[in-house]
Amino acid sequence: MPTDRHPGANPHEAELRASLQRSAAHTPLPGIDAAAVIRRSRGRRTPKLVAAGGIFSLAVLGIGVASVTGLQNLGSPFSGTAGSSQESATDSGLAAPDAATVPVPADRLNPCGGSLAPPSTDADITLTVQFPTEAAIAAGSISGQVTLTNTGSDRLVASSAAVAPVTLSQDGTVLWHTNGPMILSLATIDLAPGESFSWQASVLPAHCTDEATLETTAPESLPPVDPGLYQVSAAVDLSLPNGTVRQLLGTPADITLR
Repeated sequence: MPTDRHPGANPHEAELRASLQRSAAHTPLPGIDAAAVIRRSRGRRTPKLVAAGGIFSLAVLGIGVASVTGLQNLGSPFSGTAGSSQESATDSGLAAPDAATVPVPADRLNPCGGSLAPPSTDADITLTVQFPTEAAIAAGSISGQVTLTNTGSDRLVASSAAVAPVTLSQDGTVLWHTNGPMILSLATIDLAPGESFSWQASVLPAHCTDEATLETTAPESLPPVDPGLYQVSAAVDLSLPNGTVRQLLGTPADITLR
């Protein structure tokens, strides 16, 4: 029987081709089911097509994964470092406050053993202390008050710490100042011309050589001062509505300790 196979053709394709040629020549070939041969041929090709489709899907998936990874590597606008934030602030014209224009907080203004800061020269606000002119050293803490008075012609609106720090000094040298935990609250100040606002205060007739001694030693363990003439003064920080801070230092008042 002649095969008439083309080079590289599989047996079923060659058999189908021969069958078709005989059919065209009206020479029937019994026992060959052309439809079955075609089904078998398609059945062999289907796995190859599925495999190719799978490889294509994986390729697309790979592109998708690479794209996501690439986007992640581009970075996020929220993943900058502190350095870049500071640089942005500098580039935008923002500047850190000038340390020379920011006053030392009132409770740190007169450190132990240092020189007493001079009083303020504000003409429209005065800060005074009211303490006994004489007191016993052995009695311990001496009670008094600090008073802020609006001596100007405009209304004064501000806020301040709930405690007004006071300082005990002698001949311009700081011996003791208010220390310890501060009350975490604010005093609201709203004064018409001539009105006053007062803080309760106390002073301890003792002395410390430096800040470390004051902060690590119990008040009752600090050495008492000697009998003599001393001065008590106060300082407060006023936070104004425009965001600025106005610092006031009162004129020292004499107190005799015996």
